[in-house]
Amino acid sequence: PAGSPGPPGPSGSGGGGSIDSATATLGGAYTVTNAWAEVTNVKLNLPAAGTYLITARAECTLNSAGAGDVIRLRLRDSSTPATIGNPNHTVCFLQTGAVLGLTTANGGTLVDRYVAPGAVTVRLEAEYATALAPNNAQVLEATISYFKTG
Repeated sequence: PAGSPGPPGPSGSGGGGSIDSATATLGGAYTVTNAWAEVTNVKLNLPAAGTYLITARAECTLNSAGAGDVIRLRLRDSSTPATIGNPNHTVCFLQTGAVLGLTTANGGTLVDRYVAPGAVTVRLEAEYATALAPNNAQVLEATISYFKTG
């Protein structure tokens, strides 16, 4: 038989976090170049100073003549302008010894903690790194979101 219920537990302090997200609707693929540039319209406005957990996800395609070619992503505070977290997240690549000219499609997720100095805009940027210009280097789909933790 079950015993009698115990006393009520202490009250919690509440969640306190807020969430906002944006999804890129590219209307077509974004063509990646060999210089860092904003992935069109994949950006968020952080509303105030504080600590944020920022995530970004991108699906990419790369058709290249060189093994070891990569598409890299990074998050950037376009207001300061500072790179957030790892400046070289590799999300699409052709491995050494891969069949050259093969289209590789894969994606990656970036997760970074950022202490914003105030209201700022965070954007997703991409570039390809290769000795030979790829026939096709594109971001096909991308999202970015944040969670304010403090």
